[in-house]
Amino acid sequence: MQALTNIAGPGGKFIDFATPAAWDTWIRQRDWEVRSRSDQLIEDWISSWIVFGTSFTSQPVLASQSDAVNAAGVLTAVARARIDDFVKGLDTRDEERWRFVLEFLRKRRVTEEELPAYLGGILRRCAIDRANEGAATEHAPLLEDFAMSETLHILKNSGIVPAKVRRAAVIDPDVNFSGTPDGYDFVPLQSIQPFALLEAVERLDLGRASDVQLSAVALNPFALAHLRSISGKVRSPGRYILELPLNTAAGWNSAAMSYWNRFGELIGGPAESVPVPSSLHHVNMRAIAVKPQSAGHIAVNDLDVVAQTIDTTPGQAFDVVVAMNAFSAYDRMEQSLALINIAAMMNPGAILMVGGARSAVIPAELEGLGSHHIVYSERGLGIDVAVYRKH
Repeated sequence: MQALTNIAGPGGKFIDFATPAAWDTWIRQRDWEVRSRSDQLIEDWISSWIVFGTSFTSQPVLASQSDAVNAAGVLTAVARARIDDFVKGLDTRDEERWRFVLEFLRKRRVTEEELPAYLGGILRRCAIDRANEGAATEHAPLLEDFAMSETLHILKNSGIVPAKVRRAAVIDPDVNFSGTPDGYDFVPLQSIQPFALLEAVERLDLGRASDVQLSAVALNPFALAHLRSISGKVRSPGRYILELPLNTAAGWNSAAMSYWNRFGELIGGPAESVPVPSSLHHVNMRAIAVKPQSAGHIAVNDLDVVAQTIDTTPGQAFDVVVAMNAFSAYDRMEQSLALINIAAMMNPGAILMVGGARSAVIPAELEGLGSHHIVYSERGLGIDVAVYRKH
């Protein structure tokens, strides 16, 4: 509480945390606000799937979400055709991604008659949001794992990482729900980041992947459902396959290409990949079947790190925490709260790596160690990873 007394809340007003009751009321409201964003996030996923997906339509892929509408804000003919094909997919497809959408639509009580207009409204809102946000760099999901792994390597060489990683956490690991430009929807649902962290730990001789107790922390109900399904699938060898698409036109540099070529060697074995649609002739594929022992200690936690922590006993907290996705959705106040709560779940000397961090207030328990810019493309594009260490 004291660390946040100099931060203004929503509307620029400073929050009065004078009493425990005031704090409790405010933090509960904040938790509700953060959790309530899940519905809009799922709508964003659906929008990007309709715009970029190739598995349900022969219509051309749009260049960006903002291209779904014309200058007058009206849906383009291609966008309308993609919505029609998407509705047909909902009627005919029985796969995890489609079932999640149907469950969400039932929760929102969207009727069959209302569905085209509802989906059109999602596309229009997302197009306006993207236009207002300006151009943003889209990263293939594996590039965030590359940035995390490279940063961990730098920290080890600097003597900053704990000598042994026994417990680790991934906050809001990516689940490839939507068809972003390099997140192709012909690939089944998967979450690579928990395994990327386990492999990085073993590759850097910080511990064996099979011995690390890993927690995957998320809020979105569909992400949680998929993450919870992983352990059961992995117990049957060959059932949880990590598909690794590579856009050969993206211009990855040699370091990123090496990461793609080597990924999975320590946590799985080669597997047959899904077929690539003929329209995506620029995409190469690798696939890894995760070893059962690589997921033997993965726990899944429904947790809002802005308002909650995982209870730990001394010495039983996390040695490494990775938050490559979550912080980009938080404002400055929420990022500051998240840092306080994550610090409470870390062992002394533990490391936190954050993507998308802003100018949050660093709590006294953490030391800011700066940011690493991990370049992944021949054009110099990269991902910034901020690093903190617990005193």
